[in-house]
Amino acid sequence: MKVIQVKTLLPLFLLLLAASPAQAQTSLVKFSYECASMEVFKSAKLDQIVPRILKHYPNPDTHVNRAFAFDLNGDNQSEYFVPFGCGAVGNCDWAVFSSGRFLGMVNGQYIYVYQARSGWPRIFAYGHLSAAEGALETYRFNQRYVRQKPPYAVGDEGKKLEIQNVEGQKLPNVFATAKSACEM
Repeated sequence: MKVIQVKTLLPLFLLLLAASPAQAQTSLVKFSYECASMEVFKSAKLDQIVPRILKHYPNPDTHVNRAFAFDLNGDNQSEYFVPFGCGAVGNCDWAVFSSGRFLGMVNGQYIYVYQARSGWPRIFAYGHLSAAEGALETYRFNQRYVRQKPPYAVGDEGKKLEIQNVEGQKLPNVFATAKSACEM
């Protein structure tokens, strides 16, 4: 019986994984509130769609008037991220819309997405909980974007975090080096 070494199979496994439709993605990009604009909100006619969802949102900002456009699923049509409310540390509740359809809410100061070629990619959101602590959350699409638990606790490595009451971890490098989608 011939034994195949793991390092021989690894490149084949990575090639198969990269070729699967769920992984048909390119580079990771990020955006924040500063990328959203009133022009995008107006040109997408979101003022006709947003009020339907906004009335179900607790304590909405009365001046919801900006959006960030990004093609999430590779269909050459923009999806829209609309900040419904933002806190003092920069975290925002973002409503996600596609062709007038509400796709869910994500929360964070920085939103990270892969440029997908097809399908709905995961959305990652980093939010500050304090000056020394944050959380990286993952949202998966299942009819709507839904937050996966538990979040990835970001803070001083190896030290117990005060708010989350778990050991802190460094933000993974792939997020630290993500390209800004604002300039795309």
